[in-house]
Amino acid sequence: MLDTSFAIHPGKKAKLLNSSYTDIGKLLKAEKEETVFLFQCEFGFARVSFYTEDTARVTMNPAGYPSFDSSFALIKEPENINVNMTDEEDKMILAASRISVAIQKKPFRISVYRGDGTLLVSEGARGMGFNEKKEVICYKEMDHEDHFYGFGEKSGFLNKRGEKMTMWNTDVYAPHNPEIDSLYQSIPFFTTLRNGRAHGIFFDNTVKSAFDLKTDEDSYSFGAEGGQLDYYVMTGPTPKEVLQQYTELTGRMNMPPKWAIGYHQSRYSYETEAEDRALVQSFQEKGIPVDAIYLDIHYMDGYRVFTFDHERFPNPKKLVQDLLEMGIRVVPIVDPRVKEDPEYKTYQEGTYEDHFCKYIEGHPYFGDVWPGESAFPDFTNTKTREWWGRNHKFYSDMGNHGIWNDMNEPAVFNETKTMDIKVLHGNNGHPKTHRELHNVYGLLMGESTYNGMKKLIGGDRPFLLTRAGYASGTTHRVVYLPHGMIIGQTPYMKAVSMSL
Repeated sequence: MLDTSFAIHPGKKAKLLNSSYTDIGKLLKAEKEETVFLFQCEFGFARVSFYTEDTARVTMNPAGYPSFDSSFALIKEPENINVNMTDEEDKMILAASRISVAIQKKPFRISVYRGDGTLLVSEGARGMGFNEKKEVICYKEMDHEDHFYGFGEKSGFLNKRGEKMTMWNTDVYAPHNPEIDSLYQSIPFFTTLRNGRAHGIFFDNTVKSAFDLKTDEDSYSFGAEGGQLDYYVMTGPTPKEVLQQYTELTGRMNMPPKWAIGYHQSRYSYETEAEDRALVQSFQEKGIPVDAIYLDIHYMDGYRVFTFDHERFPNPKKLVQDLLEMGIRVVPIVDPRVKEDPEYKTYQEGTYEDHFCKYIEGHPYFGDVWPGESAFPDFTNTKTREWWGRNHKFYSDMGNHGIWNDMNEPAVFNETKTMDIKVLHGNNGHPKTHRELHNVYGLLMGESTYNGMKKLIGGDRPFLLTRAGYASGTTHRVVYLPHGMIIGQTPYMKAVSMSL
C-alpha cells in the first residue's frame, strides 16, 4: 500500500495539538425574536429561550442557528414569559421573574441564576464547543458542595459525583455491578443538591451522550456524539420542585389500573399453560396474594409475536379468562422483532405496508434475535406505530389489559448488541439514522403499545411494562423495569421501578 496513493492518505497526518475541541469563541452578534435570544459567535451559534418562569433552555449548534425542534420526550410548549434584557459592554443579562441568564461576551459564556440571585450553573475557562467529528459538549463549573442525583437507570451509589456515565440503551444480561455503565434506559436528567437547595438539568439529545463528573475536580461536562447541544435548567429550589419542573417538560404518569399496583409474579420463564395453572394453585394454597402473572417468550409459536404455541398453551383465551375470574391478570411479553417468514402474517403485513426499518438503499435490516433473522418495526413513523398498536387486538380479545415490552433497546444478538447504526429511520418524512434515534426506539414502541391497547380495551386503563426507554413523553405512561427484576408491592415499585 505504500507505493499507492494510500501513502498520502489525509488520515495519516498527525493531528494538531489541542485540535480536538473548538470553543464557541466570542460573541459577534445578538438578536431577539420575541422571547428567544439568538447569538452568533466566532465558531458557532447559540440560543436562549424561557419555557416557564423557572425553566430556561440553552441550545448550541456549530453550523447554524439551533433548531427549535425537540426530541420525542418534550410535550411543553414555551410560555409567553416576560423577559427583561440588559445589554452592557462585557455582558448581557436576560431576566425573568424566577430565573435569569447572564451572557459573558468575550469569550461567550453562560451563567444561570435563581430569581434571588443565587448562581446555579456557570461556565469558566471552558464553555460550549465541538470537535471535528461533530460531537458537541459543554463544561460547567462544579462547586465543592455539589452532589448529583438522577441520570436514569444507573448502577452504583445514588450520589453520582466522581462518575462517568454513558446514555446508550443496552441489553446487559451480566450482573449489574457498579462497573456496568450503559443499561436499558437513557434518562439524561439530573438534580444538583448544593447546601440543601436543588436545581436540575435535562440534556435533551437522543444521540449517544455522556456525563463526566469525574475527570476534573472543579468542573463537569455533558455532550453527545452528534446533534446539537440542547439542555434545560430548572431552578428548584427543592428536589420536589425540580422534579415538578422537569415533568412539566416531559409529561407525568397517567393513573394506572388498580391491579397494576398489586402483586406481580414474573420470571424467565413459565413455559406451558399447565405450569402457569400450577403456579397459581401454589400461590392460593400458600395464601400468597397475586394480581398478575407474566408470560415470557416461550408462549409464542417459534417466538413469533402475536402468536401462541398451541402445544404449550392449548387454550390461551380460556387460561386468561380463568385467571381473570380469580382476580389475576395475564401480562404477555411482546418484543419488537418480526421473524423473517413469508408465511407469517405479521411479517407479510409489515413488508407489504413498508413498516420495517431499512437502509438508505431501500433493503430491510435483519437482526438475529429469539426467532432467528428478524425485521424490526420503524416506530419513528406514525403509520407504523398505529399498525403495531392495532396488532394488539390479538391480546385484548383474550382479555389481556397489560403488555410487557422487552428487548426494545433494541437488542440484537451481535457484537454491538443492537441494530446497525447506519439504518435510516423514516421519522415521518424527516429521516434520521439509528445512531441518532437509538435511545428513543423503546420509548416509541411503548407509545405504540399503550395507545393501541387504550383504543382496544374500551375505556379501561392499560398497563405497560417496558425494559427500554428515554425521558418520557405524554402519550404513554409506563413502569420501567430492569431485566429480570421481580415486581413486588406498591412501595417497592415506587422506590425502584417507576420512571417519571
